[in-house]
Amino acid sequence: MIMLTKNKFSWFQLNTQIRCEEFNNFAENIESFLTNKVSEIEADFEKRASQLTKDEQSEFFEMMFEEEYHNFSNSFPSLLRQSLFLTVYAFFEQQLIGICKTFERQNQSIKLKDLKHKGITAAQFYLKRVVKLPFPDDTDLWIKIKSYSELRNHFAHNNKLSDKEVIASLHKIQGLKIDCIEHNKTTHISIELQKEFILEFLDIIYEFLTLLNSISIEHKN
Repeated sequence: MIMLTKNKFSWFQLNTQIRCEEFNNFAENIESFLTNKVSEIEADFEKRASQLTKDEQSEFFEMMFEEEYHNFSNSFPSLLRQSLFLTVYAFFEQQLIGICKTFERQNQSIKLKDLKHKGITAAQFYLKRVVKLPFPDDTDLWIKIKSYSELRNHFAHNNKLSDKEVIASLHKIQGLKIDCIEHNKTTHISIELQKEFILEFLDIIYEFLTLLNSISIEHKN
């Protein structure tokens, strides 16, 4: 984006749509692959263990199938979903920064890099306070995104989730399973991303970026 015009922001919208569709297709294909792989393992086990007793089946599964089954049903989905979430979040942050940079080129005296804020908070502050754009931070979309931001920081920087309000907000995220375990007066948080998690996140950031794009066009005009 070089100039802040309707055409340029239409290109922004198109780019956002294409990338979100790519992420969506990737997520669905990965989930389909993992599900099929688990089904293949189960079918192979049932075929090879059909003549065994229950005790023999249990021993046979543990010896021949348990590790692979655990990998494809638990470990791999967790790793892939977390990695994809961090990638999609980074894309969302880049899109926000891209809008800021476009306004910077309109001879704004204060640059995004001059702010002490970081990440999406910096973009929010810049667009709202410097550009004077009516940034939609009072919407349910942005409130949800801030919760996703807390989750992102937890994964990316190993930030501990201890604030009760933050934990409460995370419980509202679709596709996120949270278990709080008390041990020796310490709360341990276990987080599991389920398969619908990333699709919900994509819907939210696409809707928010579409809204912000529309506001940006109106603000320029």
